[in-house]
Amino acid sequence: MKVLAINRLACVNVEALADALIDNELSVETNLLVLPHLSRCHHCKVLIEEKTRIKRILHASVIRIVAPPSLARDLRVLIRSSTAC
Repeated sequence: MKVLAINRLACVNVEALADALIDNELSVETNLLVLPHLSRCHHCKVLIEEKTRIKRILHASVIRIVAPPSLARDLRVLIRSSTAC
């Protein structure tokens, strides 16, 4: 978890923390510094919105493959048979 110990953030700090903010990896304390900056700074707000939009597009474009229900059972059988020797 990232903690930034300054009272007021500059754009360069917010840009460095943008991905961690979007991924909800910042500490509460750092969030309390970043969020007021975003309410005052149009540039940083747009940056966060754009990065969030890109993340959603990438996440939605990933092909979801669901393993067949028998996979877990077959793996357990295989593991048991290989450790029984």
